[in-house]
Amino acid sequence: MAKIATRRLLPSDHFKGSSKAAVMLLEYGDFECHRCVAAFHTLKDALHWLDNSVCFVFRHYPDLERHSYAFSAAQAAEAAGSHGKFWEMYDALYSHSPHLDDSHLIAFAEQLGISLDVFKREMLDDTYAQKVNDDRAFGIEDGVDETPAFFINGVRYRGDWDLDCLLAAVEDAGVRWFESRFHL
Repeated sequence: MAKIATRRLLPSDHFKGSSKAAVMLLEYGDFECHRCVAAFHTLKDALHWLDNSVCFVFRHYPDLERHSYAFSAAQAAEAAGSHGKFWEMYDALYSHSPHLDDSHLIAFAEQLGISLDVFKREMLDDTYAQKVNDDRAFGIEDGVDETPAFFINGVRYRGDWDLDCLLAAVEDAGVRWFESRFHL
């Protein structure tokens, strides 16, 4: 039986698209994971095609044992998010992975126009560590055992994440949602 994750948005979630979309695509990701980097490029193309017909949600799931920069990169994304720049930082982190040491994170923040004094203080104070830990705890609860981990309408997607397969899975989930909603 496929693992079922929460189908609802949490107040702390970052999402693209419509929160009322028929399909929710949830990713648990790690900015330092090479497979997540590959999936990032596919997702970018998929989200372009899907536009607002899907709600894409990202939650942090840094591999604390193998990726020494993943946790601080996740905190950097959250810090940027507090300035309305989560998705811009998300793009920068995945586009420049594995270059995620502190000097790169600061450079990305500067490029995004984020106050460096505030950003550095938030990073030093671990201001967003709890949010990252909470996302990771949700992932553990949802049965995440690797990244990237995708859930489509709450059901774990373990298929290929090339563009055609991912689009087909999302389309299939949308059809199932429509049929169940209108009792077809």
